[in-house]
Amino acid sequence: MSYDQITFSFKGTEVTTIISNIIIPDVRRPLRPSYTRRKIEIPGRDGSWDFGPGNTRDFNIEVDVTIVGEDSSDLMSKMRSLSNFLSGKGALVFSDDLDITYQAQVFTQVMPQRRVFSYAQSGTIIFECDAGESTYVSGFLITGSVVDFSTSLYIDNADVELYSGHNADTDNDPTLFSTSTDNGEFLFSGISSGNYTIKVSKTGYVTEESNHTIVDENIMAIFMLNPV
Repeated sequence: MSYDQITFSFKGTEVTTIISNIIIPDVRRPLRPSYTRRKIEIPGRDGSWDFGPGNTRDFNIEVDVTIVGEDSSDLMSKMRSLSNFLSGKGALVFSDDLDITYQAQVFTQVMPQRRVFSYAQSGTIIFECDAGESTYVSGFLITGSVVDFSTSLYIDNADVELYSGHNADTDNDPTLFSTSTDNGEFLFSGISSGNYTIKVSKTGYVTEESNHTIVDENIMAIFMLNPV
């Protein structure tokens, strides 16, 4: 039995576009936030009065990662890139649970903690998630797949660029950037309603562009690339 590799996007960018050789063996996250208890003990009375659940508590999501470099210098460069990528606060989405978006930030040390072998290091990223802002934040998802038109096989490592507006000038810098996974999949999260242009390219294939409109639901786009 085989399992798909879990990945995540943070602030709208897929982590695999920043670190190519990153492995995520485990993610520990609660099914729901915990609540404060609202119970009062009254002198002379058995037990306590239960006033129901109180406020939701902030919670942590722990992500185990292993980073593999080509050599020691490349490994350190990738770990610094990961540290920079995880700065700030934003939307956190996991590939195996696309319906839920967490508002998250990393406060603790980002550096992986244990050297696996000379050019690989593993550790745990701890995201602190805001229960007060709800795990379901505003914004929509754009998901999709990139497929070879001639073979119907998925295309990995294709560049996927998102631009604001229909028929956007794709010579400019994109609003968001992603890369297709081993299964040809890509993801953009926290997207507002509006018009967008998606551009997909890879060496050896004809570049494709298409217009999309988000109104009140997530959208999916499939790109069939023709070999040059």
